[in-house]
Amino acid sequence: GQMSVGAVILVGGPRTTTHFRPLSLHVSQPLFPLGGKPMIYHHIKSCTKVAGLDEVFLVGDFEEDVFTKFIQETSSELNIKISYLREENPLGTAGALYRYKKLIVGDHKYVFLLHSDICCTFPLVQLLEAHKNQPQARMTMMGTTVDATISRAYGCYVADPQTNQMLHYAEHPESFISNTINGGAYVLSSSVFGTPIHRTPSKLDLFAGDKEQEYVSMEHDIIPTLVSQHSAFVYVYQDFWKPIKNAGGAVYANTQYLINYAETNPDMLTKRDSVPYQIVGPVIVDPTAQVDPTAKIGPNVYIGPNTKVEAGVRISNSIILSGSVIHERACILYAILSEDSSVGKWTRVEGIENSVAALTGGIDSRYQKFGICVFGKFLFLIFSLLSILLFTLFRSGCPCQPRNNYQKLHRDAAQANQAVCL
Repeated sequence: GQMSVGAVILVGGPRTTTHFRPLSLHVSQPLFPLGGKPMIYHHIKSCTKVAGLDEVFLVGDFEEDVFTKFIQETSSELNIKISYLREENPLGTAGALYRYKKLIVGDHKYVFLLHSDICCTFPLVQLLEAHKNQPQARMTMMGTTVDATISRAYGCYVADPQTNQMLHYAEHPESFISNTINGGAYVLSSSVFGTPIHRTPSKLDLFAGDKEQEYVSMEHDIIPTLVSQHSAFVYVYQDFWKPIKNAGGAVYANTQYLINYAETNPDMLTKRDSVPYQIVGPVIVDPTAQVDPTAKIGPNVYIGPNTKVEAGVRISNSIILSGSVIHERACILYAILSEDSSVGKWTRVEGIENSVAALTGGIDSRYQKFGICVFGKFLFLIFSLLSILLFTLFRSGCPCQPRNNYQKLHRDAAQANQAVCL
């Protein structure tokens, strides 16, 4: 028979990951490399540490073949069963737990539910332990703290400081409730699925007709119901936490994983004494990458397979994906280069630091923001064309510039017989 714990990772689909463009046009967001591993690898690795957790379900709306290779490689590496369940229609953040109840819940006593676009250390062992220690708990949510100025962008909760019982929950509240928010990870007792949930009417109900209402929201339906039944609890998570809400957010998440490796698992990092080039801080360089001995890499850099970095290149706080070529003396700071990009000699690609104080009043360095240059696949950058400064918008993580400069850039590119894609 099955063991006592199952896990579900909500991976979304092409419609729900549009905020990750242009990167999601070529690699689906859940498989984008962070800390040298696909985004959802970190979730699954944490699942393997939970005693009795025997199966992980990926639930989403991508084509089945998107995850085939990842599932084969990861399930054999981590020795855990991984299955993909495709949603025919949008089911909401909890609908799949009901739609595939026999598969997912089955004989499991507890089920983890994890959002794929969260970057943290996933303290699942401690989350389950906290859940078991509260006899009343039928759901325990991982909560975290953010600065009060940005908390309304998330689901906010109020909990009893002694017992951690959740007293109130509101998703994207209109006014300030608290700076304690939903961290995107839950553990549920199987008894939740046998009791009626008070559903909040959804616009998708209009299309459901007489069919059973399958759209169920964790945030709008299940949590409020369990709060009203005094069976929702919180585990307060203290370590790094970052939602990946846009393409630029991948740079922050990558940095957090690399810093965490340096403290907890330094074998994941490229070692300074094993390579001829200079490394500063935590860095992962794929063994197939060719890096010139005069290059300087780091801190917080991931360089993917089959890339080429030439003489005198400087890269920091960036992600360089497979097949990219960075020609000599180029400088890349706070940027993401997608697959098969080419950066010309002496080119400077630089994200721009934004004021910390403007966002947080300078209270917490965790929310320091940079504008991130994000470039899609097959980009060619030529030094003579980049005398124009590329300004970046940190919200969308995309480069923009005045229209007349943009037209000039394309005209010059045509003369140089080069493609410039922005």
